[in-house]
This record gives sequence, structure tokens and C-alpha cells, in this order.
Amino acid sequence: MADGAQLVLEDGGRKLMYNRLKAQDARGKEVKARMEVVSSGRVAVLVNDATAVYPVRIDPTFSDANWVSMGGHLGADSLVYSAVADGSGNLYIGGMFGAIGNTLATGVAKWNGSSWSALGSGMSPVYALAVSGNTLYAGGWFTMAGGTNVNYIAQWDGVKWSSLGSGMGPMNGYVYALAVSGPNLYAGGFFATAGGIAAPGVAKWDGSRLVVAEFGDGRTPAFCVGAGGVGHQPVCGGRFLDSGRHRRH
Repeated sequence: MADGAQLVLEDGGRKLMYNRLKAQDARGKEVKARMEVVSSGRVAVLVNDATAVYPVRIDPTFSDANWVSMGGHLGADSLVYSAVADGSGNLYIGGMFGAIGNTLATGVAKWNGSSWSALGSGMSPVYALAVSGNTLYAGGWFTMAGGTNVNYIAQWDGVKWSSLGSGMGPMNGYVYALAVSGPNLYAGGFFATAGGIAAPGVAKWDGSRLVVAEFGDGRTPAFCVGAGGVGHQPVCGGRFLDSGRHRRH
């Protein structure tokens, strides 16, 4: 293939893709290399080592044939916790990384289909992402985003990060889950207050202020929130037994 080779294993017919070949010599200098199918059972890697200093590291990326690397074989340099797409086809990821591909990006990054880009100076770690219209929401274990005090939850308007009210509290809390339902954003996690009012574990952002969610439980933490069910009402799951006036597991 143009960028690598596809291998079919004899045992079961599983297909593997080898691509994005990279070779470096002992100085860290890139060495030209390519793959060549020698026969039905052999693939060779040809390296132009005329000026290379040994040892030479040869590093092909491989995966199942339906999976491909995004933005180079390097990927993210640490954990990715969440991913969400917007209406324009952009993919956003959040996690504990400081770089992805060849791009420096702290905790959050955007993939436009061909390359990665940072969202300002970012923040880390980011546990959850959600998109509503042109706004990206991020939640996690951070207090600053783009130089702004945000307290575990922030919004990105395409240019800069800003807070959602006074965020969550107390210190050493976190937002672990986000979901959009209609005009509202729901947040779940390990916190006792939202916007300065009591909101144990679950809160709602109505576009202008943080308020108590309809199904606030009085217990923490909530690990996931989502929009589903009849009328796309929000749903919540976590480590709690009681939700409002109802007993839940």
C-alpha cells in the first residue's frame, strides 16, 4: 500500500496494518526508510543508512487494519480520558498529556481531520468533555485554564478559556463527567458546591449560572451523566445509594 503494508495472518485471517514507518540513528537524526513486500510471507524494511550513525532504531506503527494512527505514530504522551466531536467534524480529546503527535498541548487538544492543535495553554488533567453549539466544556481536576481561575470546570469559545461562575468546590474536588441536555450542561463528580451553593455530586449550568440539578442526590461522587431516556432527560450514575428522595444503586 502507499503508506505501508497489510498483513493477513494464516491463523484466523486477522488483518494487520503496518504504516507510518520511522527510522532514527544514534544522533536522533531521521533516516529514510520504506517497506517492501518481498513475498506473500515476508515484508522487508529498507533503510538508507549511508550517513547514519548506528545503532539505528526502526519503528513502524501497526494495528488492526481498520485502525489508523492520528497525526503520526507518537500519539499522546500520556493518558487520554475523554473524546467528543462537534458539528463541524472536529474531534476534541482530554486527558493528562502534555503533547500529542508533534504538538505541545496540555490536557486538551483538537483534531481537524489532518492535524492536532492546542487550545490555548490548556489544563490538566481533563476527565470529561462536552460540546454545545460552538462551545466546548471541559471538566477535571484543575483550578486554572488559560490563565483563568475556573475551579474544575471551564468553557472554550474557540479563542479562550473562561469560567462557569465560580466553578465547583471545595478544594481537591473534581468534575468527572459532563453531558449536554437541551440548553443545559450537567456535571457530575466529587464536589460539594457549584457556583457557591450546595450541590453534592451533581450540578447544572443553565448558560448563565450553576444551579442544583433536578436529581441532585446528596451523596458523592457521580461518575457519569448523560442525556437519554424519554424526552432526552438527564441520567446519572455513580457511587451512591440515594438520589433526591429515591433509593438508587
